[in-house]
Parts: sequence; structure tokens; C-alpha cells
Amino acid sequence: MILKDAILNKIAGTIGTSFAELGNIDGFRAERGDQAMEMWPGVTKAAAEAMDDLLRERRIEMSPCEALVYMIDGKAMTIPQVGRKLRQYKSPRWLPVTFNAVRGKAKPKLDAAKTVKAAA
Repeated sequence: MILKDAILNKIAGTIGTSFAELGNIDGFRAERGDQAMEMWPGVTKAAAEAMDDLLRERRIEMSPCEALVYMIDGKAMTIPQVGRKLRQYKSPRWLPVTFNAVRGKAKPKLDAAKTVKAAA
């Protein structure tokens, strides 16, 4: 399964998927030196491109969320969070977000092994 499909399957199968949850997908997290820091620390370039494609294709949508979502997932940024009002900041800020599949656009691929186990 290619990375883009794995990301879409995870998002389509979960309501409010965080970057912390996406980090469990093989190929999503980067080794040092192969990171796309603009999205989330440790995201591979391939994962960042796949997320960008899915957003541009309107197969997933991104929504702001409470930082508590990331704390529950066991991950959070150490930089200050964006305030309630959008404005220019002098230092980097974090905007916690979650992802959801756009209804009718995301068609997750079934994992045959899981389907067989569910039928048994």
C-alpha cells in the first residue's frame, strides 16, 4: 500500500485524526535530516507531499482542535500555541489540527486480513 493510501485509510477510519496518530503509519515519521518541519516534527517529505495532495484533492479536510487532543494521543508541541485571534507572531507558533475524510471523496481500501478476521 502506498503512503498516500495508508494516510487516507487512517483518516477515513477515524474521526478527528491527529498528526500524533498519523505518526504510527510506516513511512510517515522521518529520521533526522529527512523532515518536513512545517507540518509536524518528524514528518517525512513523502508524507508531507501525500498530505498536501489529499488536502488539495479535497479528499481530507483539516480543522483546528484543542491541544488536549494531542495530549491524549501522547504528543504535543513545545512551542507556544496560536492564540484565538489570528495575527502576526514574532516567533513560531503551533496550531493544533485534526483531519477528517471528506464525505463521498475518501474511499478507504479494505485490508483483506482484517476483513477475513472480522468474518470469522
